[in-house]
Amino acid sequence: MKSVIAIIPAIFTLAVLAAGSKAQWDEGMDDDAGKARATSRTDLPAADYEGARKIYPKRDRLYTTSLDGTWAFKLVPGLDTPDELKGWNEPGYDVSSWDDIAVPGNWETQGFKSPQYGNQIDEMSGFYVRNFRWNYRWEGQRVILRFDGVLFGYEVWVNGKYVGRWGSAYNLAQWDITDKLVQGRNTIAVKVLTRSHAWLFDTNDCWAIAGIFRSVELFTVPNDYIEDIVFRTEDVDPAAKTAKVSVKVDVGSFATQPSALNPQPSKIYVSLVDDFGMHALDFVLDAREAQGDGIVENAHLWSPDDPYLYDLVVTLVDKDGNKIERISERQGLKTVRVEGTKLLVNNAPVFLNGVAWNEIDPVEGRAISKENRRAQMQLMKKAGVNAIRTAHYPFGPDFLDLADEMGFYVIDEVPFGSRGSMLLKNRDYLDELLCRTEATMRRDKNHVSVIYWTFGNENSFTPNTVDVLAYAKAKDPTRPRGLPQIGSSQAYETMYHPERDVDINCAHYLNPDRMKEFEEHTTKPIVQTEFAHACGNGFNDFENRYGIMCANKDVWAGGCIWAWIDQSIMHPDNAPEFEKELSLTRTIAPNHQLPKDMRRDLPRNFQGNYLDALHFIDSWGDRATDGIVYGDGTPKDGYWLVKALYAKRLPTPKPAIEAPRINAAFTKEACSALKDCTAQYGEKFMLRVGRKPGMDQIIQTMGKPKAYRHDDYIIKPQVLGFDNNDGAPVYSLRWTIDGDSKKYIEGEVSLRLADDGKIHISYELSPSENCIKAVQFVEVGLTVNLASEAFDRVDWVGDGILTSVPGKSKMNTFGTWCMHKDDYRFPGNRSNVKWVAIGQNGSRHVAVLESQTGNVSFENVSRSIYLTENLGVAGYGGKSSGPSGLSKTAPKDLKMKGEFSVYQATLDSEMSDVVPDLNYTSHYGF
Repeated sequence: MKSVIAIIPAIFTLAVLAAGSKAQWDEGMDDDAGKARATSRTDLPAADYEGARKIYPKRDRLYTTSLDGTWAFKLVPGLDTPDELKGWNEPGYDVSSWDDIAVPGNWETQGFKSPQYGNQIDEMSGFYVRNFRWNYRWEGQRVILRFDGVLFGYEVWVNGKYVGRWGSAYNLAQWDITDKLVQGRNTIAVKVLTRSHAWLFDTNDCWAIAGIFRSVELFTVPNDYIEDIVFRTEDVDPAAKTAKVSVKVDVGSFATQPSALNPQPSKIYVSLVDDFGMHALDFVLDAREAQGDGIVENAHLWSPDDPYLYDLVVTLVDKDGNKIERISERQGLKTVRVEGTKLLVNNAPVFLNGVAWNEIDPVEGRAISKENRRAQMQLMKKAGVNAIRTAHYPFGPDFLDLADEMGFYVIDEVPFGSRGSMLLKNRDYLDELLCRTEATMRRDKNHVSVIYWTFGNENSFTPNTVDVLAYAKAKDPTRPRGLPQIGSSQAYETMYHPERDVDINCAHYLNPDRMKEFEEHTTKPIVQTEFAHACGNGFNDFENRYGIMCANKDVWAGGCIWAWIDQSIMHPDNAPEFEKELSLTRTIAPNHQLPKDMRRDLPRNFQGNYLDALHFIDSWGDRATDGIVYGDGTPKDGYWLVKALYAKRLPTPKPAIEAPRINAAFTKEACSALKDCTAQYGEKFMLRVGRKPGMDQIIQTMGKPKAYRHDDYIIKPQVLGFDNNDGAPVYSLRWTIDGDSKKYIEGEVSLRLADDGKIHISYELSPSENCIKAVQFVEVGLTVNLASEAFDRVDWVGDGILTSVPGKSKMNTFGTWCMHKDDYRFPGNRSNVKWVAIGQNGSRHVAVLESQTGNVSFENVSRSIYLTENLGVAGYGGKSSGPSGLSKTAPKDLKMKGEFSVYQATLDSEMSDVVPDLNYTSHYGF
């Protein structure tokens, strides 16, 4: 049973805001722009670590003891330790009544509190306690305690003795705890808070969830130890297959005097070993001046296509040649530099087919397992992704190991989160920023996958930025630096000021006009670290912007899609805590007065989607619904579009075949049916004037009614007139739009039986004057329901298998396709359609529609398959843009007439079963 604290966070936050006595944000600050300043925080700076001892973070399992697993846990509101928990961090304190919590893990995904968003996480404290046993192998060694990541700030005690504090959630911290240990049972206590000195730098436009979310470990080093290793590939000659490398090793010491247990270091042996165990390079360094270089012959250079890794072995020995410490790690040979407007890796220009990834899993939260990471990165590989931006913080160490091994360029981001933007102007925070930079670069600098460093996300250029960039250049002169900035404003700060200390221009969301402007004026390579936003199933800008970049690779070094995966957290459907949180953030009036990170502006059904009937995946509406795959890793159609353009891989259809042969008996039946048509039959001719509202449409219209948003998007007509000319019925119909009697389309629909036995349906539409002035359509055309509810599949010749609209079409190929009506990819327009057959698995009987326009929209409405021959089709739009190619009702803008044929057919053989993909049958994409 979880603590009752688990249900109070959202209530607590709103009570605080209502009382006005302890507001979290200064009045007048615009938190939407990330300018909020915390008025309530704890003094847990990352800079506290700056004066601590640096120790190279060994991860060899022989030296490492994991403290992952089950800890005792207590969660309380506020940042202070309550009186009833006095002495909680002392050995022997009774925690038997506390809850169990998994480490790594988040409070929210384990049911201790409701998840919150952005910078609106409550002031809370989590108390962690666990015991561990002394290990006899530690005798004579120094024992180092390592935390890979804790959201947001924390303090640590061992056996009641204070160890240290740390306030940068995504950076590693280490402490020597040797003198605090006892032989036998030891107790570690950790207080985790949702505030630190600069906690806003660890918040972005994403979920704010807390806890010890990465591994906790103990590892040992000798009294004289390797403090740091810097491995660099200084130069390569691909033609000669040589590489010049340098290795610098810093040696530290805990001992003041040498002794039998603490022999004085004398030499450092360095070896680079290939995957056959052959030594590609060996040299010896003096422990006091430990820097050397050498030439690797027959060098195997690292690249995403060929991620070859050597073993780097560094051994510290005493004067007698006895080993003091040995570190082995995987290393690749790679140089990176900027030359003019080109980004060069191993002296050759590169182009980044990138994604921005904000790591979160619906079940694991931010405690991402290595297996989960690998599965997602394998999916990226299949889509042709060669670069990953760690948005907006350094990922766990497993990620970089995988990136080195699997072959990805990594844009490694130092955590200056956008919600802390205002703090960047405060010189009091410079030490914090430098410390975060140092911690990120110290841990990640030797990973061959890291291609360049970025600092923060969409933050303005400040004096602090100048100092951070200079520090980073001195720390690692071998890699470029960039500032991800808004393309319409901030990016000009560096684009038109080449003297500013950045190496790559990292603009966001440049439209085609601005892309041309930047092409003409840049003196440095441009990487759009965000260039196309995949909100819902929008993603309307990707095709065009990617094409512009590919057309001028002398300037563009690529870009990253926002984002790889939806940021989602799973709730049991109708969970009381979730429903209460929804009611608090959606129904308080006026809702717009709440800070943006507390508002859920969209309707309940658009807050996420259903994994199944029992589990709801919450994406905070449009805010975190921004991946090309769903939160569980299921690809959206945006993923297949990326695969088509990045990897140049398209689906392989069956060859196009002739339409099914008409059923001979149908001609006679059709003739009789047409003669018997009545006026009431005209109600079957519906008019599509839009799409089922999906996330892409909702975000473009919420609070701003648009002429292209029609909730009643398939309209039944009013029959104004009817005439049956001896089996050639003609209907005069009116379709009223949005229930407005002045906005309507009138039309004449005619049916006739052709000599070939097919029924030809022709129509001509005329909009009212008010309709011409006020209405636009994302889709418009005559809609029919040809078949019974029992029919469950569609076969067609045309583009497929996914939907095809302006801006999202290149993931399709022409051929023969089939799909089940319950498939989550089923709804939507298909282009270049010749014919569509509707049938039932295992049956030979089908109803066929032959298209004239080639645009046919599929939809499953109350278990019936509706087909629309579209006269006009618009794109899906995006988070910052409306649908491209909107259709208007004015005759000069849209040909308001069409014709298609229908008939019944019998197949030569039975249709084989088509199995639907039932994921997200009701979801926010369509």
